[in-house]
Amino acid sequence: MISVTTRVLLKKYQKVYMDKMTFISERIKLFQFANFNLPSD
Repeated sequence: MISVTTRVLLKKYQKVYMDKMTFISERIKLFQFANFNLPSD
């Protein structure tokens, strides 16, 4: 059985991880969008 502390820490870590992933994917989307809008000449 996982202790309460471990569970809380896991939840906290999971949220930070998800936020980081969201942030990275948003940055990639913005980057791709910027590239897409550049004149290809």
